[in-house]
Amino acid sequence: MPIFDAHLDLAWNALEWNRNLELPVREIRRFEQHFDGEYPGPPTVSFPELRRAGIGIVIATLLPRLHRRASPLTFYQSREAAHAAALGQLAYYRAMCRKGVLRELSTGPDLRAHADLWMAWESGDQTEPAPPIGFVLSMEGARRFRLRGRRATGSNGASASLARHITVRTSTAMAPVVAAD
Repeated sequence: MPIFDAHLDLAWNALEWNRNLELPVREIRRFEQHFDGEYPGPPTVSFPELRRAGIGIVIATLLPRLHRRASPLTFYQSREAAHAAALGQLAYYRAMCRKGVLRELSTGPDLRAHADLWMAWESGDQTEPAPPIGFVLSMEGARRFRLRGRRATGSNGASASLARHITVRTSTAMAPVVAAD
């Protein structure tokens, strides 16, 4: 049975902190040790570490937020900037999908099929590489995000402008599922 991690800011870590999540955590830490005080703390996750731990499915966030010492600088000051940041993170996830590192799971059947694939790999001899890590896309920090019909709409920040890129799908296996198109 694959382990499911319910919250990872993968794209945010890759883009905001310039972390290559395709490297083992020890290599990322080795690089970052030369920049004392620049990072919020040591990295704790990367794609190789997730695979090694048997984590086959994650909820991966879009997090349009900065990490700044001055708290007011943590949040984007314009909707357009927040929108661009979230779309950049979405582009990162899609780039990892094209490389075969990740697989987006945007429907209940996608989730079931990926869990079955991961379980089949775990129960086999594992001479083949592990399947991609599946991810369900989540939006963090989208204030006043609401659903209207089957489209997502937002009223401020990144959520309003991202609404045209996100469709809410429901299924009997997993409802609702937020998927980017």
